Amino acid sequence: MSVNWQSFLTTPARKDFEEIFAYTSETWGVGAANRYIALIELTIKNLRENPNRFGISVLDGFDSRVKSCPLKITNQKSLAHKIKRPRHVIYFQTINPPLIEILRILHDRMDVTDKIG
Repeated sequence: MSVNWQSFLTTPARKDFEEIFAYTSETWGVGAANRYIALIELTIKNLRENPNRFGISVLDGFDSRVKSCPLKITNQKSLAHKIKRPRHVIYFQTINPPLIEILRILHDRMDVTDKIG
C-alpha cells in the first residue's frame, strides 16, 4: 500500500527558500529564480512520493531521521528548463509518518552542523 506523505517547511526552511529566490533573482534574474524554485518544489514533491529514494543520505552526527537530499539527484525532465548545476541540499526528517518536515534548504558548501538543531 502506498503512503500519502505530506510535507511542510519549518520557519528556517521558509526563510532559506525566500533568500534563495532573492539571491538568484538579483544575480541571474527573475526567470532563473523561478526555474530554480521550480526545481526545489519538484524535489520536495519527489520526497513526498518516496522520502527514502536513491541518493538520499542519513546525516551523520544527527538523529537517524535527519536526511539530506541534494537537488542534483532530481530528474528534471518535467521542468521546462534544466538547471545545469544545482548546488542546494534539502535537509529533512520524517516524523510520525506520513509527515516530512523540511528543516533547511542550504547551499552545498554550507556547514550544516550549526544550521540544524
